[in-house]
Amino acid sequence: MTRCVTSTAFLIALICAYEYRLGFQTNNIVEGAIVIVDDNPGHALLTEEALREFFIPEEVIYLRTGAELLDYLNCRGPYEKRASVNPGIILLDLNMPNLSGQTVLQEIKQDKKLRTIPTIILSM
Repeated sequence: MTRCVTSTAFLIALICAYEYRLGFQTNNIVEGAIVIVDDNPGHALLTEEALREFFIPEEVIYLRTGAELLDYLNCRGPYEKRASVNPGIILLDLNMPNLSGQTVLQEIKQDKKLRTIPTIILSM
């Protein structure tokens, strides 16, 4: 039962993500990786499975913390050599230890080069 409820919650977010990827909001195709940020690997796995079941994204990247996401987006630390292309969509867990999803979202939206990335908040 837990998996069914969890999958339903994720499905709603994934439909939103799918619409953004098809450009329903902007009439432009959104390209790039889908980044899943969740401190619970089980939730991230369910999200990735649902993504792959409904459509095949170019790339799914799993990060465990808000700090790791900010390092990834700003090409810092272990991500300093990655191409500085923004992801197509971020699926961000709201309830994470240390740096909450809400705090991370505020930082993303305050940054001119990051604020245009569609970001969907997930909460369990």
